[in-house]
Amino acid sequence: MIEVTTAWKSGLLFEGRAGNYSFNISAPQPPLDKKAVSPHELMLFSLASSCGIEVMTKLQAGGHKLDKFEVKAQGNYDKDSDNHLYSSIDLSFHCEGNCDHTAILNSVEYSQFLSRSIGYFLNEIVPIRWDIYINGTIAAEGIAHYYDQQQ
Repeated sequence: MIEVTTAWKSGLLFEGRAGNYSFNISAPQPPLDKKAVSPHELMLFSLASSCGIEVMTKLQAGGHKLDKFEVKAQGNYDKDSDNHLYSSIDLSFHCEGNCDHTAILNSVEYSQFLSRSIGYFLNEIVPIRWDIYINGTIAAEGIAHYYDQQQ
């Protein structure tokens, strides 16, 4: 079982707790008095880190090494709407070093098609687009489509 707690501190500032870790969560107040990370940002952090962990797990299991690896997530929504749910999410995987292109592509595709990462659940309600950059050059792009592995 996984359990997290949020406790109200003041205004729209909350303290999030997970085990022995704590952090602040807040909604920006006009005029953008941003005191902490927002719930929408936390969702993107969860997606990016979940997919990144999937990719690195596969690469490390295959003995592949990278000098640098980043996953960037961007949530897109209509700024003129009161509805701040994401209309789409873009994931960008950035790999640097003497990279095995095929291993990276296979690992990212696994994270976007077969794994049970956070993306598996988010993709039920919002489209997720992805791209891979290897040493600064785009190597692949696609749209996440998660499949049931038992089919």
